[in-house]
Amino acid sequence: MSRRVKLFASILVCFLLLPLLAGEGLAAFSGGNGTAGNPYIITTAEQLDEMRNGLAAHYKLGNDIDLGEVPYNTGSGWKPIGGFDLGEGPFTGSLDGNGKKITGLFINRPNKIA
Repeated sequence: MSRRVKLFASILVCFLLLPLLAGEGLAAFSGGNGTAGNPYIITTAEQLDEMRNGLAAHYKLGNDIDLGEVPYNTGSGWKPIGGFDLGEGPFTGSLDGNGKKITGLFINRPNKIA
């Protein structure tokens, strides 16, 4: 492999990994940094789902969240966040509902304990 190709490949890999390094790999939230004083702001179902990748962080709802849409309302439904039998540790952060609602929650996991 020529030096140019190696250099290009190295730059490309760095460019592709950069988003993973920002925010400790968490998806972009609508604000905050995950601390108790400045919690991540959740405004979408996708952001709510992303909580499982930051179980010790702090969160606050910024909008009502509707989980009554695919993929959250089919098959097994919503995967609970945190839980030893799910291969995750417990959720040790906080979620401030901020007067907002989570609707359409569907969980069909009769053999699982969250």
